[in-house]
Amino acid sequence: MTATPTAPPRRRRKLPATALLLAAAAGAAGAVTSGSLLRPEPPAAEPHDPPAARAPAAADPAALDALIRAGHFADALAGCRSRPGDPAVAYREGLCLEALGRWAEAADAHRRAAEPDGDPAAWARATLGRVRCAASAGDLPAARDLLAAVARAAGQLDDPRVTGECLFLRARLEVLALGPPRPTDPLDADALAWPALQPDPSRYPDWLPADGPPASPAKGEADVRVAEPPLPPGAATAAAALRRVLAEAPDHPAAGAVRVTLANLEFEAGRLREAAAGYREVADDPNAAAAAPAAHNLGLLELRRFNRPAARARFLEAVDRGWPAVGWWWVGRTHLDAGDTAAARAAFRTAVSTRAKPGKDVTSAAALGVAACDLFDGDDAAARAALQHHRAWGDAHLAVADWFGTLLRYRLAPSGGRRDEVVAAVRAADDGRRLGPVGAVLAGAAYRELGLPDRAVAVYDAAAEACRGPLAARMTFEAAARFDELDVRPAARQRYLAVAATDPRGYGPRAGLRVADLAARDGRGAECVARCRGLVGSPGLGRDEVLAVMGRGYELVKDYRRAAECFAGRVPAE
Repeated sequence: MTATPTAPPRRRRKLPATALLLAAAAGAAGAVTSGSLLRPEPPAAEPHDPPAARAPAAADPAALDALIRAGHFADALAGCRSRPGDPAVAYREGLCLEALGRWAEAADAHRRAAEPDGDPAAWARATLGRVRCAASAGDLPAARDLLAAVARAAGQLDDPRVTGECLFLRARLEVLALGPPRPTDPLDADALAWPALQPDPSRYPDWLPADGPPASPAKGEADVRVAEPPLPPGAATAAAALRRVLAEAPDHPAAGAVRVTLANLEFEAGRLREAAAGYREVADDPNAAAAAPAAHNLGLLELRRFNRPAARARFLEAVDRGWPAVGWWWVGRTHLDAGDTAAARAAFRTAVSTRAKPGKDVTSAAALGVAACDLFDGDDAAARAALQHHRAWGDAHLAVADWFGTLLRYRLAPSGGRRDEVVAAVRAADDGRRLGPVGAVLAGAAYRELGLPDRAVAVYDAAAEACRGPLAARMTFEAAARFDELDVRPAARQRYLAVAATDPRGYGPRAGLRVADLAARDGRGAECVARCRGLVGSPGLGRDEVLAVMGRGYELVKDYRRAAECFAGRVPAE
């Protein structure tokens, strides 16, 4: 139901400056510096807790503010309820209830705080609390109506923080109107972490204090323009609203979350440079509450750029900033993408052994990551044990678990029916894409094992275009080998040349030798000899196999003496 906003109260007589100074001095006596990190609601106080955490005479406004700043919301709430009827205390009660997620009760407390005959600034602060409650409860029309009422009155208040809160809430509503974001998933490298645009209530005694200064003389209507008329939802509208918050209310308690949300919209639009700058500004701030999601998303961005060391460093930052399970999983993924299964396996196991509860998705993804390492290493028994140890698969991970399990059962007792089951399972798992390059390698290997080499080539080619590094070289080489087997020489040569140029310490030398062999088969003896001479002594190549191809090249150019030297195992002089 849409809430009906009350009209802002008429302005009271302005207090003399002396009275304001005395009030400010009295309010400062109980102030406690607030931290910038989000703090969860602490457990109930034990009998040995210090008296300050147990709300002694908690009806005192300064003591209530100290409890709220310290994150002792349940204690502060008890103190608020010992003094009913005071609008300033009702506002504090609303903040406590917001922190506890009791939106309906919080909205009622803020409604009581917005007294019709009170100060307009106090009315605005309390009504903005109702906006936050309506937004958190999912009632966007009510939130827009309430915010529009405050926006109309904001220009009459000499309070930039009220205007800043209006701008923030407008941006929050625009983001909520975009719909729920893609859920974060360790097996989805495109699923960003979205910080909650819900400020820490412990910051509000300083950001929008209950006993703030009264309204100043009218200055006209503020240029907030909230939902008059409602702007159409869209990423561009939301991004513009978020930028305005950062420009006009940079000290807002949720400024870090605003910046990360804006960077996420930039990321989704493909503007990676702008997104990286936004993430970096928050991740590099030692006091930013949204530093963990910023570091996580920056790691995903670096992974998309194929910069695995930089991505790994950012995921380790996420570990340090409070996301140990998710951060360690992605550290493992950076190692897995490089084919380093030992380091990847260790990181996956660390992800589920942290003190922080890893959650179902991370636990499920870690088990699949370990099994993928084992399958990549050819250790079916270890892979089978990893799958049997974990049973509760996340919904998004079930297809990968079914593929691994079906493949392992087929290998124990091959049959035509089980072969068809494996083919269907690999396809249902999107050809392993959710596990990155290793997933594609495993999918292609399964297709080849099942007698579907052409399907394997299609998987390899698609995956190699979307990644870089040793696994991309391996997939391109195996695709080239299949075309070579079919005697489709142009396609094979193209892929061999790509591997030779990009993987000089891995598959490159072997690919170069295959190019020399293709040249000999095509009658280009001089090219064959030149390529072979450059490959003598290369890592991973036996001297005899290079000399065998070089000898054929010399035969093609009719240099039989040097050809004979090659076949005798000697490198001929040039």
